[in-house]
Amino acid sequence: MISIIQKPVGFKIRCKSDIKTFKDICLCTGSKYIIKINPNYIFVLEKTENNITGAIKQGNLFNIFNPEIQIDVDEWVWKLRKYINKKYFS
Repeated sequence: MISIIQKPVGFKIRCKSDIKTFKDICLCTGSKYIIKINPNYIFVLEKTENNITGAIKQGNLFNIFNPEIQIDVDEWVWKLRKYINKKYFS
């Protein structure tokens, strides 16, 4: 699946108020975004009509036996902003 992200000119997550802009404007409804943290962990964001869910998955994304940890999206977008900025806004 291809997930499209909208990129406002000059946008990067620099402060906590940018997280709302990232979630409301940049992410498209019905899409899933995968950000590789390191070789062992993947950060997954999924935006639906009603909310945004986030999970951290260890190892292969498609291995159903690997645990998936549900997380607070705002907190983890802030913690992983350098990976998100590098992947989508550099």
